[in-house]
Amino acid sequence: MAISDGDAWNPAGRITIDTSGNVYGTSWGGGTYGVGAVYMQGGGEQVIYSFQNGSSHGTSVVPDRAGNVYGTVGQAIFELSPSDNEWVYTVVYQWLESGYPNLGTFDAAGNLYGIASDGGAYGAGSIFKLIPSGGGWTYTDIYDFTGGSDGKDPSGIIFDTNGNLYGSTYDGGDLSQCVVEYSQGCGAVFEITP
Repeated sequence: MAISDGDAWNPAGRITIDTSGNVYGTSWGGGTYGVGAVYMQGGGEQVIYSFQNGSSHGTSVVPDRAGNVYGTVGQAIFELSPSDNEWVYTVVYQWLESGYPNLGTFDAAGNLYGIASDGGAYGAGSIFKLIPSGGGWTYTDIYDFTGGSDGKDPSGIIFDTNGNLYGSTYDGGDLSQCVVEYSQGCGAVFEITP
């Protein structure tokens, strides 16, 4: 799909920045079809991919060191690769695990980490890693949330300089500290060490 001058509106997910300082994000609206887009801010806004069915689900996109951008749409993990003033869309992994994937970050070795809300062994969310392997990606389950004090439904992850993984959850955590009608907890902040 060619780079478009069309606008993206109603930003969704978190933004990310590549090594050149370009900012990437997704939107619920705008793009060629009016149902959402992946955009880049770098010398002006550019829509680099327009969703066709509105299934971006407010997910984040993550750039790699080679200038490609990865994201999720529905149950597919996609890659957008720049090529001659166009961005080529390719599904690189079809999500067969439970839950709804959302990408988070790459590690120094080029492995891609993400979260799956409502996924994992307990249906409370999970953290996963995709390892590049033989031209494809191999899935590894890192952690399954129980919905108790460890939290439920992770909302994002980042690495520190020592390789520890940090994030937060929407629900779960210490239920005694959260008094909200219909509460499933007020969430938790977590650390996972290698």
